[in-house]
Amino acid sequence: GSCASDNTATADLPLLPLLQDTFGSSLQSYQIQTTIVQANAKGFIVNLQTKSDDPTTATTIPSQVFVKQVLAQDYLLTKKDWSDLRRTLCYARTETRFYRDFLPLLSQSGVQAASFPVTYRASDQLEPWIPRDELANAPAVLHKQCEPLAEFLQQQQRKSTTQRDEVTAPQAASLLAPATTNDSNDDDKNNKDKPQLVPPGAVIVLQAIDTQTEYYQTSPISLPECRRCLAAAAQLHAAAWQQETLLKK
Repeated sequence: GSCASDNTATADLPLLPLLQDTFGSSLQSYQIQTTIVQANAKGFIVNLQTKSDDPTTATTIPSQVFVKQVLAQDYLLTKKDWSDLRRTLCYARTETRFYRDFLPLLSQSGVQAASFPVTYRASDQLEPWIPRDELANAPAVLHKQCEPLAEFLQQQQRKSTTQRDEVTAPQAASLLAPATTNDSNDDDKNNKDKPQLVPPGAVIVLQAIDTQTEYYQTSPISLPECRRCLAAAAQLHAAAWQQETLLKK
């Protein structure tokens, strides 16, 4: 079975089905090592356990991954209106699209693969609230099929933060259904019978970076570290220079 610490923000949403869909049924369980809660996202460093009688999984399934989730239901009470909620979801869609749609093309243009963590999954479920071809800077319009969500947000907006109603999981599912999936590891993107693994929002599963040797976040950083950061950013931008097909995506 799955293992989740008491402080995880997704205790009501086990990650095991999502992780098994990403890595296969040989993945037996998981344990959340670290939970990272930000204003517009939640992240988890997750240890993966595989079936002991399957020796092939040692090379195909990593022992640890980083999972980042932005679930619309987590922000129904904290966002003041649809425009605010939509902004959070568009942030998530932009990041998901980078890993799913752009990074493979950038790698072909000279960006070193070693500069980025391995992407195991990058998927989003934001339609019909935000159609796939709707620009992030477009007017924040809730489409007709989203009227229950619009009505709920309007009711909540009229209340103070302390008076807002709690949202149960069934209520959230009702307000946010239905959803379609844009998934990096979904072979049949038109398979409507596939069970929905994640509520409306976005999820990214990446290689976990060793925080002791490969990643750290301190301030201030040294001059050589500044130079390395700027060089990496310059390489990323240069890879898209005059790449019209890429830039039009």
